[in-house]
Amino acid sequence: MTINRRTVIASALTAPFLQPGAASGRTYDQGVSATEIKLGQTTAYSGPVSGAASMKRVQVAYFDKLSAEGGINGRKVSLISLDDGYSPPKTVEVTRKLVESDEVFAIFNSFGTPTSAAVQRYLNIKKVPQLFVSSGAARFNDPVSSPWSCPALPDLQDVGALYARFILNKFPGAKIAILFQNDDFGKDMMRGLKQGLGSQNANMVIKEVSYESTEPTIDSQIVTLKSSGADLFINLSTGRATVQSIKRVFEIGWKPVHIVNGAFGTIFEVFRPAGLEKTKDIYSSAFVKDPADPTWFEDSGMVEYFEFMKKYMPDVSMYNRTSLSSYVTAQAMAHVIRLAGDDVTRANVMRIATSLTDLRIRDLLMPGVTINTTPEKRNLFGKEVMAQFNGERWDVLGDF
Repeated sequence: MTINRRTVIASALTAPFLQPGAASGRTYDQGVSATEIKLGQTTAYSGPVSGAASMKRVQVAYFDKLSAEGGINGRKVSLISLDDGYSPPKTVEVTRKLVESDEVFAIFNSFGTPTSAAVQRYLNIKKVPQLFVSSGAARFNDPVSSPWSCPALPDLQDVGALYARFILNKFPGAKIAILFQNDDFGKDMMRGLKQGLGSQNANMVIKEVSYESTEPTIDSQIVTLKSSGADLFINLSTGRATVQSIKRVFEIGWKPVHIVNGAFGTIFEVFRPAGLEKTKDIYSSAFVKDPADPTWFEDSGMVEYFEFMKKYMPDVSMYNRTSLSSYVTAQAMAHVIRLAGDDVTRANVMRIATSLTDLRIRDLLMPGVTINTTPEKRNLFGKEVMAQFNGERWDVLGDF
């Protein structure tokens, strides 16, 4: 897909949008009419992380399906999904187009921390909801400075603290080596991990090594970490580096307790490319079920998801967990719109999005996980549970 193309859900509708306080007892803001609500998002359909495109195509297909079935509260949902190439300056350009030319109601689940950060101030000044950002960075959970922003993913510092609690409970006294990506993703988790370890941090963490996301290989970092003598390895890498690190740990005969961060502890996207024989006994965390895990194949929500993917996204693997996460996030957005009824104002939708209670989303969340948001803690997915991979499926351990 070229950088100037866009994907639009539903047909163009000609009904005029009503201003707040309009006749018929309905209250609308920009981007909403009696028959349509327009959402916008940016993602990388091109560029170095264009693999993220499939995540957003799932959401496009989901809202297309809803619209074909009559929409939400009688309104079709149009999702205008534009390419930013994972380039912050381009994100600024296309987001301004979405808000000022396409006149969308809200920005929904745009991909990436640096790209979403580039437009955060603009959207908050314009009072346009920046809903369920595809990031767990703490900056999007700041109701004072950014009252119109909400993150989708678990707070990265909370995830780091979860690993600390798990280690202190299961492996007290372990010698810890850490690999982390040298950006907000890695640093936020490191911060939470160290805070969670508390007074034990200085004694337990014996080696920390960072890497840049642009580095072609992290082989030397893995060798350095092994030479530290650590017996527990916390792997806070991403994507290709996670696959490489799992392979390298196995190849050099290092056998630490291995924790892979939850964003990349996935069977289809990471473990299979690395080699399942190399991933047995790895620990990780998750908030949604892994669709490549046979444990969940017969769950009603998973069966429904598989049917959706076969019908609407036949060219994308239904075993991809990032696709499932995108599907669940789209369902959460639909739930918020549904609760808004005919008071489809930006302020009301933000109020609903930041006051969700025990939302389960068709039994696709991990056991013990529900969606709960508050004005102070806005992460759509605020909790993860730990699990261990047995070579075929995940054994759920709990939230510690």
